[in-house]
Amino acid sequence: MKKTFLLLTILMISLSGTAQLSFQDAGNSSTTSVLYKPVEPISTPLAISNDEKQINRGDLIISGSASFYSWFNHFESGASSNNTSGVHFGLSPTFLFFLSDGLALGSRVSAGFSTTEGNFSYNIGLGPEFRYYFDFGLFMKLGASYDFNHSESYSYNTIEIEPAIGYAIFLNPHVALEPGFFYNLSLSNYDYSTSTSKYLNHNIGIQVGISIFL
Repeated sequence: MKKTFLLLTILMISLSGTAQLSFQDAGNSSTTSVLYKPVEPISTPLAISNDEKQINRGDLIISGSASFYSWFNHFESGASSNNTSGVHFGLSPTFLFFLSDGLALGSRVSAGFSTTEGNFSYNIGLGPEFRYYFDFGLFMKLGASYDFNHSESYSYNTIEIEPAIGYAIFLNPHVALEPGFFYNLSLSNYDYSTSTSKYLNHNIGIQVGISIFL
């Protein structure tokens, strides 16, 4: 019984002390209650200043991007006609060096695969790439490559020219997420058993990349 009474006494003293701290100076609106702590507002991400971005002369870029486009072709020859369609997925790792502030030059590897009405083909190539980064995050690039292509029934080579525009979202001074749009122009040579044909193709697609600035 005495232990119970002692515990109740300690509890009452604790509550009275807490209430005194909570409600003292009630007329002063700046007093903060120990029973209530206001939720701190969520701070916005710290903006990366232009001086912190590693896009200056002598810096390096190690980058990789994934791209996608689809196409539809209609071909007519005399009384006959043919429709084809397909999709292409590509990967493009690059390594570049900043020649001056914002302007980088390097090389890239182009690799991908396509499906056309159930037929599968792949490509791999190598070529140069230019990039220019503006202070506010926008960047432009121009890539070119000589590609080897192989499908189930034949092989062919293409010369690819690919300008693109995108926006570099800097997660920190060294890493940026880079979504963008690209235009692909390819000149293809098809070698058949009886003839050789040339085709010029135009495609517009989307790409997402991630770059590491060193």
